Amino acid sequence: MLTNLRKTVEYLAGQRDEPGPWLVHTPGWITGSIVWLLALVLIYCFCGQTNEFTYINF
Repeated sequence: MLTNLRKTVEYLAGQRDEPGPWLVHTPGWITGSIVWLLALVLIYCFCGQTNEFTYINF
């Protein structure tokens, strides 16, 4: 399972030319949706809306 995950991540990162086994068996729209969902989650986590930092201006 970890080997398949590694092959898939390496393909998405551009290191491999052939897609991993998980991407071969899934339709393209599902794969694209997962990639965009992951991108949106990362953007949301790092945009500052989820942290508990409070700025105090003196």
